[in-house]
Amino acid sequence: MLLRGQPVKSHDATTRQAIDWVVLFGSGDATVADQQRFDAWVAMDPGHLSAWERVSRALNDTLAPLRPDSRHGETSVQALRQALIKAPSRRRFLRGSLAIAGIGVGGGLVLTANRWMDGWGASLATDTGERRRFALPDGSSVLLNARSRAVPHVTATSRALDLERGSALVDATSWHAPFLVRSAGTRVVSHGGQFMVQLEDARSLVAAIRQPLVATAPNGHAITLQPGSSVWLGEGGVDPADNDASALAAWQRGVLEVGNQSLGQVIDALRPYRSGLVRVDPLAARLRVMGLFPLDDTERALDMLAATLPIRVERYSRWLTLVEPRDESATA
Repeated sequence: MLLRGQPVKSHDATTRQAIDWVVLFGSGDATVADQQRFDAWVAMDPGHLSAWERVSRALNDTLAPLRPDSRHGETSVQALRQALIKAPSRRRFLRGSLAIAGIGVGGGLVLTANRWMDGWGASLATDTGERRRFALPDGSSVLLNARSRAVPHVTATSRALDLERGSALVDATSWHAPFLVRSAGTRVVSHGGQFMVQLEDARSLVAAIRQPLVATAPNGHAITLQPGSSVWLGEGGVDPADNDASALAAWQRGVLEVGNQSLGQVIDALRPYRSGLVRVDPLAARLRVMGLFPLDDTERALDMLAATLPIRVERYSRWLTLVEPRDESATA
């Protein structure tokens, strides 16, 4: 079977598995267990991710030029509908769809494809202490930090992500459409590369890690970020960030990398990894912090802070922790 410029060999077991994954995630039926199985499959062999990206891109390349005004449109819609009804597996349906697209039957196929892609309109979310990578149909991926939520919108002609809470690290593939991330009125546009967007109150933290990007604040102020740079964007415009991009995205490795930030900011970064309430005295919150702290062991992180700062950490239960100055000598 020939996708546009990309041969998919039916005897290639890895390609067949990749097609299964593309169809499953595109169907909207994928579960948390499915995502875990996919992560394990990708980790087994570098060729697995390459096959998945090849199938995803080939599908999008095939669908992109289709137009709804073709006189063959209704025929293709009926053919695909029959393929979906009769196929004993999603994989066979997808192969049938690609075969129809490959021989130039256009029209309503793009509508069917958009329904398939619209399965990605469901929210992606993580719980307390959880980081999870989500694969998108265009070959890109999104890694969400703990307590984060985002809604992807991927069609044959566009791709976007609405970040509703927390932090997202995007690995965007080069594609015929830019990758757009929206958060609290901020817009981030990348044509491929890795970048991070973090939503905090009414502001967005944007960090370019690999490849430049363009970020636009809610007031319309646009800025081009080069790799390694980061900024805050809000109603007031653009403000510099405290750390460089790689440090800000260190959470992907389970590490909180702090360079001259306030203790209040550090505790805010630990909260998504802890159950219960952490209250910080305003005086203690102003202390400056530098260092590396484990996100997956917040008890240890708090002990490290108490060992290096003039503070005491009082744990009254698993649900309440107080962070206070150790004595009156604590200053800003």
